[in-house]
Amino acid sequence: MNIITALSNPELHKELKSVSEFNILTKDIQYQEGVIETLNEIHKVDILIISEMIPGELNIYEFINKIKKENKNLKIIIFLKEKNEELEIFLYSKGIHDIYYDNKININDFIKNIKGKNKIEKIENKIQKINNNKLFQIIRIIKKLKNKNKKNKIISILGTHGSGKSIFSINLIKSIKNKKVLLIDFDIINNSIHTLFGVKKYPININKEKIKIEDLIIKINNNINLICGLDLIYKKNKKITEEEIKNIFIKLNNIYDYIIVDTSSECFFDYTKFIIQNSDISIFLVESNLIEIEKSKKLLEMYIKNWNIKKDKIKIIINKQNKNSIYKKILKNIFLDFSIIGEIKYNENYNTLINKNFNNYYINNKIKKEFLTVMKNI
Repeated sequence: MNIITALSNPELHKELKSVSEFNILTKDIQYQEGVIETLNEIHKVDILIISEMIPGELNIYEFINKIKKENKNLKIIIFLKEKNEELEIFLYSKGIHDIYYDNKININDFIKNIKGKNKIEKIENKIQKINNNKLFQIIRIIKKLKNKNKKNKIISILGTHGSGKSIFSINLIKSIKNKKVLLIDFDIINNSIHTLFGVKKYPININKEKIKIEDLIIKINNNINLICGLDLIYKKNKKITEEEIKNIFIKLNNIYDYIIVDTSSECFFDYTKFIIQNSDISIFLVESNLIEIEKSKKLLEMYIKNWNIKKDKIKIIINKQNKNSIYKKILKNIFLDFSIIGEIKYNENYNTLINKNFNNYYINNKIKKEFLTVMKNI
């Protein structure tokens, strides 16, 4: 029986090593990333024994999901700090039934249970205790967990005029690999992303009399598509209802892994409000100088007070950061009510890239790392 442990419990680790039936493959692992690295290196692991309190960047839900992604058949035994019904239900849903508590551990009993004694009886007793009320509670908790783990799929890009929304949007989609991504240029007045990509605004042979949203899709490469001709649909008075926005997202949602929406900086268009309300998350770009910060604060205030957008739905990115920019610590105080999830350094090559088109542009590793950090924080 091949076992690895990540317990931060030297006494238990020592006792496990002394059992002849157990083959403890490594020293006790002290951090989350070490567990993932070990599972990548050693494929014949039967049991992983871990503690909820193991240090790392992930919460316990994300950590378990990552372990299961590495080895879905791995048997996991877990020690929790204290009773946590919501976490237990999550663990049961992942096939993890061996749950112990740090303050109630009996080493001898624990070792017997690993060997398989009394295990079936324990699970049967647990099942028998679940009555109808409990089942209802489990369903409610599972729904809550699904919402908690929901992927932020529709991402709207916000900011003042000139904050770099279009270039940011292109770099963001270029950093997403092995996923089907759609970029929608919803800046109906000043749409320019087709120019940046060096493609025509409308697909060839499009019937401009009867247009569906799907007809406007332009293929950029194998994983990136673009829509930038929305003025054909909404050319009359720029009045777009929330229902129309919802329908666009519903139609396209099942086709793509991510939908990135570049918006207008003009705050008098209600359709920008509808885009934010129907996005999973919104990224607001701030350029870190006093004038742009003041403009950004006013626009954010309008979103929150006039449009009733919740603050936690908007994440801040410091864009075009350079050596003369305001210190990040000061920016954190200025935008204290919002979460700053990354910063993007100013790149002198962007003007050259704009003139040569982004279509054949490969994002370099330094810029890619900044945008991968953004996606991770999203």
